Amino acid sequence: MASKTGDQVANRLLSRIVDGQYGPQGRLPSERDLVSEMEVSRASVREALHLLHQWGVVAIRPGSGAQVRPAAEWQLDVLRAAPEQPSIPWDNQQAIVDELIHLRRTVYLDVAERLGRTGVSEAVLRNAKDAAIRAYENRDQPAVFARLELGPIRILLEGAGMLPSVWMLNQLAAVYGPVLGNELAAVEAANRFWDCHCRLFEAIREQSPLHALQAVESYLNWRDETRYEEAA
Repeated sequence: MASKTGDQVANRLLSRIVDGQYGPQGRLPSERDLVSEMEVSRASVREALHLLHQWGVVAIRPGSGAQVRPAAEWQLDVLRAAPEQPSIPWDNQQAIVDELIHLRRTVYLDVAERLGRTGVSEAVLRNAKDAAIRAYENRDQPAVFARLELGPIRILLEGAGMLPSVWMLNQLAAVYGPVLGNELAAVEAANRFWDCHCRLFEAIREQSPLHALQAVESYLNWRDETRYEEAA
């Protein structure tokens, strides 16, 4: 795990890359120059470069340093820059937030439809219901609710043997959690969460993909409408 300083250096370098300071496919300064310029340790610079490499932002070649990669080759994890400062260093920040919400919606609807077709065991449904209860009981605490909200879907996907989808949702949640933290904190607790998830569980029990899709879509619609009302 990167240190706090490593995260901060990665975020500063990412901001410079987004601003075009190093050119579209230019090279970053040497480690020695970055240490001197940013007044941090060499270890922090290396952690930062390692993070940028993991996110697909730079390519690191021994003896050649770090070179900026085209933005179309970056990974979604790039939005995890400096979790303690979840601002996005892009001019079109709102467009990125909107696209992230759309991506979340697309993934949710797809997994709901597939779960409706495959079904899961009663034991899995009971565990998912227990997870939904835990989330619902914390609906008046946005930060806690946001952490528990994905629990039922994770359990359902794991029970259906859809592990790659679980991993994708985990990555998406890890990204949009910090990015949307400020926006979602202003949203009133999800009072329809319980009703919509009960409908989802019943649709999966009946193996009705259409009803499963409708249940999740209803919840997402309400969540997004409430978000935009609060933002206005």
